[in-house]
Amino acid sequence: AKNTDLPADDALECTTATCTAGVPSQQLKAVDTACSQGGGSFCSATGTCVACNAPTQCAGTDGECQTRTCTGNTCGFDFQSNGFVTASQTAGDCQENQCNGAGAIVSVAKNTDLPADDGFECTSDVCVAGVASHPAKAADTACTQGGGAFCNGAGACVQCNAASQCAGTDTECQVRTCSV
Repeated sequence: AKNTDLPADDALECTTATCTAGVPSQQLKAVDTACSQGGGSFCSATGTCVACNAPTQCAGTDGECQTRTCTGNTCGFDFQSNGFVTASQTAGDCQENQCNGAGAIVSVAKNTDLPADDGFECTSDVCVAGVASHPAKAADTACTQGGGAFCNGAGACVQCNAASQCAGTDTECQVRTCSV
């Protein structure tokens, strides 16, 4: 048997023409050997040049909203469902990060993700249509900031909004006043 008289090449990048004990054959190259035939990149277990043998050989990145796939030696993606809430969030931004069903993360208004306290007793800390807001509380709301007692309706804590809120009583000789 002459093992140096090789058979005709089958023209496939992922095989090598050999003779073993006088018998011609096409030996498969190792799986994942680089190739470029037919637009492929890796040799498969069947001796063909394919796009992938595993998801990690596919272009792109895996994330909370998408993972790479390799099905039937073809690259693709599995997408998380639309509205899936991601783990990456920013507290107090009035928004919620969600998957859009096509692999991307989108920011959606979430009015229950309240902003940080602005430090003023006479304002509310709320979200309105996904935007942080600090509207003034109603006049005469009780407060204690800065020695005041009542919110003035414009966000400040003041001692009074009306003379009747001042200590003491009115008499013929003295009348309470409230200077705003």
